[in-house]
Amino acid sequence: MVETHMIPQIAQARADSTLTHMIHKTEIENLFFLFMFNCKSRSLSDKTQKDYLLKVGHFVKYCLANELTDPKEIRDLHIEMFLIIKQQTCQAVSVADYYRCIKRFFNWLLKKKIIEINPMAAMDPPKFKKRIIEPFKPAHIRQLLAQCDLNDSRFELARNKAIILMFLDTGLRLAELANIKLDDMDEESEIIKVLGKGAKERLVSITPGVMEAICYYMIIRKKTFPNNANRALWLNRTGDIFKTAGIQEMIGEMGKRAGLQGVRCSPHTFRHTFGTMFMDNAAEVGDPENAAGELQTLLGHETQVMTRHYTENAKRRVALKAHKKYSPLRNLNFEG
Repeated sequence: MVETHMIPQIAQARADSTLTHMIHKTEIENLFFLFMFNCKSRSLSDKTQKDYLLKVGHFVKYCLANELTDPKEIRDLHIEMFLIIKQQTCQAVSVADYYRCIKRFFNWLLKKKIIEINPMAAMDPPKFKKRIIEPFKPAHIRQLLAQCDLNDSRFELARNKAIILMFLDTGLRLAELANIKLDDMDEESEIIKVLGKGAKERLVSITPGVMEAICYYMIIRKKTFPNNANRALWLNRTGDIFKTAGIQEMIGEMGKRAGLQGVRCSPHTFRHTFGTMFMDNAAEVGDPENAAGELQTLLGHETQVMTRHYTENAKRRVALKAHKKYSPLRNLNFEG
């Protein structure tokens, strides 16, 4: 949740909705206000906009507290000091996110020729230890699906099962799955149209088993809410749109009830599991290179950086299996 009390008032709802407030604000406040409108006009995701609102907003507040009202006055030392302060209360990965968001703000200022030199041009990003995201194992999936059978509500049972299977079968991002409309589903061709990052549409395929679960959910949905004409695919228990926060909470609660250990139960873990298993299956049949390009398209990655991560991990796992089979020591039948 965005802590709106911590950021400049320019990015918050105001009693005065006119532009009068801009007359009384500093240059950096007004530029931040313009930057946020630019993000909105570029149709950046809600999550990205909230990230900029919070993190760049905190930096602007820091600048105001230190009487830095003109972006041309800001130096790399000011930014480094702000990040050092954030290290006292934030995890390393969050500090790196602050760095990324603030740099995007200064890149925008440079592009608009508001500043001539980006003070962050020579700055190195903060280092942090990247956490390894463990994918779900088949046993985890069985445990989660079993929780659907324990659900008291038949509507929620059908919906939750369809959501879990869709996550696993497509690797969709949370927002992509949550925003699917009924008109986006083509049951005959088993294709879904999704709206990805940067408002880019793409098509993803689903297997017949998932389509069966979705159709069953739709039958139960019709019985539960006979007069509901909502065009959203997923509904909550009151018949309203089942939003991202609700889906994320549902997945987490199912993980707790299932007693999952050693893995984080979240929508992103489903996405990671999809990518991992997709490339593992491709590596098993000796076709990882072609599969990498297909995976990039399916996941909606703009570059191959993330896809290459799955490819390399799949190759390592195949190599580990090969070692057990072809190890020289194993085939020498050595007895110590």
